[in-house]
Amino acid sequence: MLLRAALLLGALLASVPTASAQTLDIWVSSSVDKAYYEEVAASYREAGHPDFELSVSAYGFTELADKLALAIRTRQNPPDIVQLDENFFSLYLSGDKVPFLDLTERLQSSGLAESIVPERLSLFSYGGRTYGVPQSLSAVVLYYRHDIFAEHGVSADDIETWDDFTELGGQVLGESGAEALITLDPAYWEMLLRQRGGDLYDADGQLQVESDDAVRALTWLVELKDAGLANDPPRGSIYDPPYLTQVLGGDQVLTVMSPDWFGLDYLKGIVPEMAGEWRAMPLPAWADDPLRRRTSTYAGQGLLIYAGSDAVDPAWEFVRFVMGETEPNVQRFLQNNSLTAYRPAWDDERLFEPDPYF
Repeated sequence: MLLRAALLLGALLASVPTASAQTLDIWVSSSVDKAYYEEVAASYREAGHPDFELSVSAYGFTELADKLALAIRTRQNPPDIVQLDENFFSLYLSGDKVPFLDLTERLQSSGLAESIVPERLSLFSYGGRTYGVPQSLSAVVLYYRHDIFAEHGVSADDIETWDDFTELGGQVLGESGAEALITLDPAYWEMLLRQRGGDLYDADGQLQVESDDAVRALTWLVELKDAGLANDPPRGSIYDPPYLTQVLGGDQVLTVMSPDWFGLDYLKGIVPEMAGEWRAMPLPAWADDPLRRRTSTYAGQGLLIYAGSDAVDPAWEFVRFVMGETEPNVQRFLQNNSLTAYRPAWDDERLFEPDPYF
């Protein structure tokens, strides 16, 4: 009887999960991200955390934001970690109440505060505190139809300013018979404003849509449309998959202004048959910009930890591994997601290998 009782007790104890075997929940916004995090979780186990378990749930881009807001408000099964786009971060801020874990000190003590591009960290900051770790550099470039431009004698080297873009691009547009040089997505205003060194909000969070830079950027977009060089996206956004398959795939538009992840994920993932037709170049500079800035930034995701999680420490350790080690950051790029904001990873030669698509 004693032996039987001992065996039964041992079996019962073995079936009880230990604290180290606690499963973390993470919400992401695509199947590509889901596969990535499942691979990173396996690497994390191999790195000395054999009992680590990660449950990855993928939702649509806007669906995730809505579902997260509901889960936080009702406190019904919110995730321990969420991969959230910077455009949605402000939706969860209300006065002094922030539903995410304050990572300021953890970022400092881990060295991540110095290793990640500071301008990206600021996108997940509020009231002088930082609540998210940005994954994407989200550097904006100009994607262009290299095959069509070359056919009409124009190269990327010829286009140094936006004036060059309208003049030479307009020439190619007229000769090629395409519908538009560029499609005006609503996000372009913010991209151009940031390229000029401005922003939609000032340091105090006040909207500044009447600033000189904001007016100049918006005026230029209107001028493009009035000159017949630009059109509007059929369903309101260039990030709508049918736009890529029907408009870009139909040779109707010659250029797209968007971050690195657009080329890696959208172009390569949605219109793979266009490999070799698209290339990327730095944004043309503003002629009146003394710094001649040739890039901007837009959107991009970060990792945030729900402040009410009962596993904030294990969640942070996993986030620190994802964002503070070179291999996970390089793999995210190699898996056609985005270029990392973690600067030490930029020394990895794999980031500079030619991409056959472009």
